[in-house]
Amino acid sequence: EICVRDDVKMLPIHYAHECFYPEMVSFLVERGANIYAKDRTGQMTSCTQAERDHHDRLWLRTPLLKALHVADIESFTEILNDDAYDVNEDLSINGDEWTILHIAAYRNRNCNCMDFVRLLLDCDRIEKFRVTKSRALTALHVAIARNDADFASVFLHHYSTRHGHCLRE
Repeated sequence: EICVRDDVKMLPIHYAHECFYPEMVSFLVERGANIYAKDRTGQMTSCTQAERDHHDRLWLRTPLLKALHVADIESFTEILNDDAYDVNEDLSINGDEWTILHIAAYRNRNCNCMDFVRLLLDCDRIEKFRVTKSRALTALHVAIARNDADFASVFLHHYSTRHGHCLRE
């Protein structure tokens, strides 16, 4: 997992930055690494402005996305409960219609966010079967494509509990 610290409180992104591997930093950022996470000394990585801009464009564009990315469950819950907030907004950078549930499905394998996933599934305003534009993927498709059995299991259990049956074609 890219969001798990080692025994000296370092994240993979800290190592990539210390070793001067800009391609690896970009790779980790695109998969959800937080460049603002502090290392064992309490310092953030000394990223370039371009790296910070790339990170922020991907993960900090909206309050809901930011709350998920920085694991702020309190703010996340508050936003989910705000009826004025569009919890199904398009969060993709290319207009592909990825919702917060799609993003959570994508991030969960790298940065365990199952507490956030459960909140999303419990929220009646979240469109659980919303599909992306380019490939018509639901969040469940995204999770399964990433071999995320935890997400798939919780999603399917939630659906069968709420609807009293299994998913069928």
